[in-house]
Amino acid sequence: GGIREIEFFAQTQQLIFGGRDIRVRIAPTLLANKALCAVGRVPEAAVEELEEAYRFLRRVEHRIQMTDDRQTHQIPADDEGVAHLATFLGYAQVEDFRADLLAQLGRVEDRYAELFEEAPSLSGPGNLVFTGTDDDPGTVKTLAGMGYRDPSRVIAVVSTWHRGRYRSTRSGRARELLTELVPAMLNELAKTPAPDDALVKFDSFLERLPAGVGLFSLFIANPWLLALVAEIMGTAPQLAETLSRNPSLLDAVLSPDFFDPLPDAAGLTPEYQRFIAGAHNFEDVLTLSRRWTNDQRFRAGAHILRGITDGDHCGPFLADLADVVVPELAARVEEEFATRHGRIPGGAWVVVAMGKLGSRQLTITSDIDLIVVYEVPPGTRQSDGTKPLAPNEYYIKLTQRLTNAITAPMADGRLYEVDMRLR
Repeated sequence: GGIREIEFFAQTQQLIFGGRDIRVRIAPTLLANKALCAVGRVPEAAVEELEEAYRFLRRVEHRIQMTDDRQTHQIPADDEGVAHLATFLGYAQVEDFRADLLAQLGRVEDRYAELFEEAPSLSGPGNLVFTGTDDDPGTVKTLAGMGYRDPSRVIAVVSTWHRGRYRSTRSGRARELLTELVPAMLNELAKTPAPDDALVKFDSFLERLPAGVGLFSLFIANPWLLALVAEIMGTAPQLAETLSRNPSLLDAVLSPDFFDPLPDAAGLTPEYQRFIAGAHNFEDVLTLSRRWTNDQRFRAGAHILRGITDGDHCGPFLADLADVVVPELAARVEEEFATRHGRIPGGAWVVVAMGKLGSRQLTITSDIDLIVVYEVPPGTRQSDGTKPLAPNEYYIKLTQRLTNAITAPMADGRLYEVDMRLR
């Protein structure tokens, strides 16, 4: 319950949430805890308790080091040393110091322990054994009772996981966690309309995972997340395919506002700007834009799946999403393009949404129909960059750059497919 636990309290959660939320990437411990609180990850009461404890324990540590004139973090082991330390800290009675010290250490210990509370039980119904060369009769009976049409196929699939055939199951720790997870996972998949088909999709999901320990630990600590994934695998083929291609989308589900009502453009814009604020260059902007947009599309799909919204209400949200991201990319593309070719003096261009985007009826898998309109003052012959271009060529190349920025396949996939054929 000391200073290190307070530091680990912040750092552990920064490792979990900092990859997608730059607001919590703060080095000083107390400021990091406040940042985690501001984004809804840590209760305010915990932040206040830990700050009080941190300042108290730092003060004690400094007095110890001043007394011994050396770098040490140990409370004196003898009563006389503790009494001297208490006096140095301004206590009239050593018992009061002991009580305050133990109280602060206890509060830190309690808050730190909250991060590692024992996960809920993941036990499943009946007998489930996946070792040996022959199918266990009890396991076959249990799986059939759960609703699986082909228990032998289920046993074969799960046995493949335990043999470490996939990258996600090669480590001993991953297989250990998976063994604990399998009963609950099979139970959740059994709740879907076609459990055998859902298992096949989950198997494909595992096969594509680059690693398993982190995700399996996440499932064990958050059984509701496992239930959501099972529901996706069993009832939403497009979402299942999306998740299989990009498992990191599950990070977004951990956001406390994931199932809140979908925001409009006014709410999406500042969120998007915060997300890309950590970009160091143009390529980072493209990467972060894809990641954020994928998160939001997946969120919309999960809302439809859970009945929080429907396709009619989701269309405007998805259109708002494109309305937020595409203009920002257009501005970034133009800025990048201008470093070489300059700008057309007095020229202007605009990207016009057509089709489903223009009518605000986008679906999660829709491409976007765009056209670019530009104007140039009469008599303008070329751009003003180091490699000038004639106006027509300038805007053709600029449009191509924008299209490439949107459609280029990257680690997080394409942002959108773009159709620029005016019909």
